[in-house]
Amino acid sequence: MILTKSRFLLIGLVLLFMGCMPGLHRSFLKGDLPKTTFKETVACENNLGLLILPVTIRGKSYRFLFDSGAPLSLSKEIQEELGFKQVTKSMMRDSDGTTRALKFVKVDTIHVGSIPFIDQTAFVGDFKAHPILECMQLDGILGSNMMRYCNWTIDYQNLEITLFKGMELDSNLRGKEIAFRSNGQFDMITEWEAKGHAITNIKVDYGSVYGLTLPKQAISKLQEYEVFDTVFAETGWKRSGLFAQSSPFEGVRAFTDSMKWGEIELPNLEVKTGHSGLIGSKVLSRFVVTIDWSKRRLHFAPVQKKNEIEKTFGLGLGYNEEKGVFVQTLVHHSVADQAGIKPGMKVLKLNTLKMGDKSSYCGYIRWANSEDQQMNLWLVDESDTLAPIQLIKSPLF
Repeated sequence: MILTKSRFLLIGLVLLFMGCMPGLHRSFLKGDLPKTTFKETVACENNLGLLILPVTIRGKSYRFLFDSGAPLSLSKEIQEELGFKQVTKSMMRDSDGTTRALKFVKVDTIHVGSIPFIDQTAFVGDFKAHPILECMQLDGILGSNMMRYCNWTIDYQNLEITLFKGMELDSNLRGKEIAFRSNGQFDMITEWEAKGHAITNIKVDYGSVYGLTLPKQAISKLQEYEVFDTVFAETGWKRSGLFAQSSPFEGVRAFTDSMKWGEIELPNLEVKTGHSGLIGSKVLSRFVVTIDWSKRRLHFAPVQKKNEIEKTFGLGLGYNEEKGVFVQTLVHHSVADQAGIKPGMKVLKLNTLKMGDKSSYCGYIRWANSEDQQMNLWLVDESDTLAPIQLIKSPLF
């Protein structure tokens, strides 16, 4: 980290590719989008704050995550079925910092609506390795290296994504404007400001369900600058990266009215400890966002939505074969913490859902999408079964 009186550099930005970078980058620079002028709108699905849209490959429809923080990806099942030519192999680091060697292939044609993207480079991923991604039944990721061929408007309220090229953006969508730069993976990287202190290298990530995530050292520095209004400790295990590697987690969830993104003020912004600097769907969904790749600009059109104080149970559930469904994370001073719940407790039942195997965990994911305000839990700690605990979603402050 480099510090001056009014500026610090956020390090730890996810560098997804390690090794074989020159050859892989050359593969990313190839590809084509034969249509020079078009505009098409595609309906999408909101799943836990992430957008999933249909794409077509060789006449068959698949479910792809819209994710500006990752490159294009195919499931290993699609690759086994269609057998695309491998172009290279490279090390890849996920958002939790776990590294794996992955195959990269050339996809001859992938359609979004009627728009064909030709000869796109994609990595082959195991989407069943991560319980949440498996529950979402994802077939792939529509990533940044494919997005850069045209412009995109993302509308969470109407659950629509519009891709266009060769035409001007509608005046009602221009809104406030923020410049971005891109790297070899075609990430969109921006800068923030907090009480006169610049925060650099914040990646725009539609694949993150959070507000703003920052590494521990950046959050500590912002605490020194008294940027946060309230701070809550969070403990447990993290398992948010693509490779689903579980590791102990100690971080914070902090809230502030003092941070700005260009000209955009973000009241009640939630900042969470993460491996790198990412801005996710909790902020992006507050606007109709247009990504103008031709001019390296983001446009933010406001929507008619109240900035309500977020309510939470203060816990997150996870799954593994050893424990089944368990309390993976806990926010201190939340309603879950006040009820005596601890990370690691096994979940026997959630409302009417019996918890145990992976399919029951998918039942929890479907329930989480319902935004139910009440949770009834039957839990087991190291010694005994606890009486049913009723939780009501509440603000952290």
